[in-house]
Amino acid sequence: MTARGAQWSDTANTQTRWLDEWQSKELLKAHAIAVPAQLRAESPREAAAQADKLGYPVVLKGLTPSHVHKSDAGLVALGLRSANEVEVAAGAMADRLHAPLAYSVQEMLPAGMELLLGARRDHVFGPALLIGMGGTTAELTRDTNYGLWPRSPEELQRRLQALRTGPLLLDGWRGAEPAVDLDALWRLVESVGELMQLAPEVTEVEINPLVVWGSGKGCGVADARVAVLPPRGALPVSRASAAAEVRGILAPRSLAIIGASGDPGKAGGRLTHYVTMHGYPGRVYYVNPSHAGEAEGWVASVRDLPEPVDVALIAVPAPRVPAVIAECRAHGIARGIVYASGFADAGENGAALQEALKQASDGFRFIGPNTAGVVAQSSRSFLSIGMALEFEEPPRGVIGLVTQSGAIGGCLAGRCWEKGVGLSHWIVTGNEADLDLADFLEALVEDAGTRVIGTFIESIHDPARFAEAAQRAFAAGKPVVAYKTGRSDEGQEAVRSHTGLLAGDDALYSDFFRRHHVIRVDQLQDLLDVLPMFADGKVPLGDRVAVVSTSGGANSILADALVAAGLHLPRFAEATVTRLRTLVEQYGTISNPVDVTAQVTAHPETFADVVEAVLEDADVDAGIILLTTNADPPAEVMAKGLVALRARAQKPLVVVRMGAEFLAPKAMTVYQEAGVPVLPMPERAARVLGYLRAYARWRSWDSVGSR
Repeated sequence: MTARGAQWSDTANTQTRWLDEWQSKELLKAHAIAVPAQLRAESPREAAAQADKLGYPVVLKGLTPSHVHKSDAGLVALGLRSANEVEVAAGAMADRLHAPLAYSVQEMLPAGMELLLGARRDHVFGPALLIGMGGTTAELTRDTNYGLWPRSPEELQRRLQALRTGPLLLDGWRGAEPAVDLDALWRLVESVGELMQLAPEVTEVEINPLVVWGSGKGCGVADARVAVLPPRGALPVSRASAAAEVRGILAPRSLAIIGASGDPGKAGGRLTHYVTMHGYPGRVYYVNPSHAGEAEGWVASVRDLPEPVDVALIAVPAPRVPAVIAECRAHGIARGIVYASGFADAGENGAALQEALKQASDGFRFIGPNTAGVVAQSSRSFLSIGMALEFEEPPRGVIGLVTQSGAIGGCLAGRCWEKGVGLSHWIVTGNEADLDLADFLEALVEDAGTRVIGTFIESIHDPARFAEAAQRAFAAGKPVVAYKTGRSDEGQEAVRSHTGLLAGDDALYSDFFRRHHVIRVDQLQDLLDVLPMFADGKVPLGDRVAVVSTSGGANSILADALVAAGLHLPRFAEATVTRLRTLVEQYGTISNPVDVTAQVTAHPETFADVVEAVLEDADVDAGIILLTTNADPPAEVMAKGLVALRARAQKPLVVVRMGAEFLAPKAMTVYQEAGVPVLPMPERAARVLGYLRAYARWRSWDSVGSR
């Protein structure tokens, strides 16, 4: 969008056409949006005659969609009070352009505060709103707020409050009255939103300036531009839930590996190996014409299967996939996983092949293509080609991990397993030609063995259904944590080349996640750090954090990080201080942060007692253990005490160990076997508690009906 002060750029669609101001205002008026009276003129003399009809004073504007800043180009004349003034001004505009010019003669609005209101149709989320300070200084002030379309006057008010000029607009400043009529502004926002819903050809609306006159006095559209595309027919409709199909894929009673092989260098070979290695308990058939009859269960084709299996694992090259799916349908197989890449992830030819795949499916429900598959621990279904499954016995846990990238998903799953953090599921959705992220989010919300859901997202295919699933997760008390890639233009292009999906505007993703209570983490490492903490089931009910460390120097690092995360270090109650005096050496520190000093190595069994003392303080909501360099055997003693304390504590406790792991292998084993995450740096602990606190705050707000 070319709105002055806006935060987006012109749409890349070359069919987009900007209407001139007169056409734009006529379109707004046709959708019941009030605009000043205006008349069109094709010459300076006609402009003068039209001004006589309107009555003075008037505004004269030259009509050209190619000039965004009409005032800078000399195409705006304000406060004209006679026909002669209008004709002279119109002639001067034509002379500047050295070409004939059409004109809009408009009613002059009273002076007031000038805002910018922009609407843009995002290809993922639909209408989005940009609002902030407008007029000729919009680009100078850059005081705007951009996000999903607000659903209520209260949401709009919070958008305005987020502006630097929010106090001026809503509360007045130094005795002045509020500058904006919120009720009138909300009615205008509603009307523009209805326009975006009813006119799918409208891609962008820019109103700048929007003149506001204060509480109870209304607002007026001084200038407007609208961008349109040729009519495109009906907008996409969100499809129904596929929960039953997903459950069938995650807990199959029988499988057919199509493309099975004994060659570990092939996808079908790895799949065959992992299904066997991890002890799938159901019936398995192996389909490969080169090996038919070599062993029990090996057949030449889908037609030779003795029964219609629950799930077909299709590990053949991309060009063969549509035909294989047709064979599966003919044999009564209704579900499958398509592993091959080379579809929408591979340019135009691949996109055409993916369309052929969708046409061939015709009711056959599948994951992929371009997927690493799924792991469902409860059914012992390790139906993945990801090499993370070289892990012989992955620990089972309560974290459901859904990723659109198989490679990144494998890294995340492997990192969890090596630290003793178990998963209930690991699901790779791939190109999402059929089943998508929302389908699996719904399934994990319903799964009794899943307590928290982690996601690696490149693009959301069906926002409406994702939102519904996220809200169900929130209602069930199951946190959803998302790492969304594609923040930059370059990152969005990488998403498109990887999965064939459009990424959408990143700022809208952040707003979308907040609206639907999804924790968006800033770094991929944060996803690994925070999921085990949510799995522990404890969140801080306030912003107060106690720190117990073995180093005063490290405490200052952590204090800064806590402030950045919106947390703080409270004073301990006097009873806590008294208790600490009996546990901490006299040269230690018993205020918050507590510094037990390196002398704790002489009595490592007391360390957990110190931590317990501060956690039991009523003015503490969470704790961080900050260990610097300690070694076995005292490190092992401290680890055992902390693991036991963490299990019985009612408040979240984060363990940080900055020293090298090789110094304390026994201690690290204690943590790993208990599934206790150990973070290497204090800043990561502060971010984790910040995310936990954000989720707890949402739940608190929800309980009192406020958002």
